[in-house]
Amino acid sequence: MSTAASSIPDDLFKKAKTGKGRRILAERASKIQENDKTVMLLRGPQAGQDVNALLKDLYDMLKPNAVNLRRNESVQPFEDPGTLEFLAKKNDASLFIFGSKTKKRPFRLAVGRTFDHQLLDMEEMHVLNYVPASQFKAEAPRLGSKPLVIFQGDGFGSVPDLQHARSLLLDVFRGSQAKAVALDGLDHVVVFTAVEDPEEPGAHLICFR
Repeated sequence: MSTAASSIPDDLFKKAKTGKGRRILAERASKIQENDKTVMLLRGPQAGQDVNALLKDLYDMLKPNAVNLRRNESVQPFEDPGTLEFLAKKNDASLFIFGSKTKKRPFRLAVGRTFDHQLLDMEEMHVLNYVPASQFKAEAPRLGSKPLVIFQGDGFGSVPDLQHARSLLLDVFRGSQAKAVALDGLDHVVVFTAVEDPEEPGAHLICFR
């Protein structure tokens, strides 16, 4: 006779002692129809004013399905995702946007997904020519309104890196689940346009507005 032992996570059989604890565990449990995905926005230790402004603009677009961590976090998503995974579990977030700015890596966004609070995939994007939403005279979208998301450019259907970026960005910006959407209720459009980078053959720029 032979036996095999496997490691079982401690929280698999965790029992809540309070009403709040039971509600949290119920929210995290597997469901036939999953809840809307939460996007966690966070920033690195050297994030500047432009990084903070961009994350605020994104948070305003994504809430209420988003949580904005205002404290600068010592996170290195590519080198050591442990802190990122811990924060994702703590905030019950399956999507994240990490903004950072250093001399070696100026103004970057890392956009990614987690599964079971473990890093699944991620794309890093260099931000150029960012204009804050405050510079435009337009009415802000209603809280929780679902956007129309448009991807322009052949690359989104033929270039593997752009196909992956499209999948990530659609997960982040699709908004709440809905069986039907009233067209006269749409109040904002999110547009991504992929063009070839004239300064770097083979690379692409994604224009977001």
